[in-house]
Amino acid sequence: NRAENSNGSRRMQSINSLRLYPAVFLSCSGWLATAIWHLSLALLVMLCLSTGRATAAEQNYDTLVEQALTYRNDGNFVAAEQSLRQARDLASDTREVDYLLGMVLAFQERFEESMGLLDSALDTYPSDTQLQLAKGRVHSYLGQYSQSLTWVNRVLADQPDNLEALVLSARVNFYNENYA
Repeated sequence: NRAENSNGSRRMQSINSLRLYPAVFLSCSGWLATAIWHLSLALLVMLCLSTGRATAAEQNYDTLVEQALTYRNDGNFVAAEQSLRQARDLASDTREVDYLLGMVLAFQERFEESMGLLDSALDTYPSDTQLQLAKGRVHSYLGQYSQSLTWVNRVLADQPDNLEALVLSARVNFYNENYA
């Protein structure tokens, strides 16, 4: 009896020291309950931090893209490229940033790099209109008008009223002195 009282007393001390622990841990021995509690807290903290990071990453992505657009509009293509590369590292869907980065590279006359990036993006997102039109634009910058029109016509086949594609088609035909 005395041994039971001693064990019961120790158990009560352990339980009293675990006041904040959930009731499920009361059936475990003191050290096991403590280990489970600490593991649960660590998992909870990791979950909270990862959720916070996702939100921060989304905010950082948007901020970086907005910053890149400002730089691009100011003609600071090097800074725009840096912001877009940082945004790309945060993106799960890279369509938007690949389009913007492909164009910024083309504005810096880094056409081969631009084409490589756009080709890679089109491998992942083959039906993306913006990527197709970006590819057409870069071909037009290089004077490759027939390749440019191939990309523009792909868009127009699916979206005959796409204003951006119609304007690019007219521009490419004008550059190619095809006034028909």
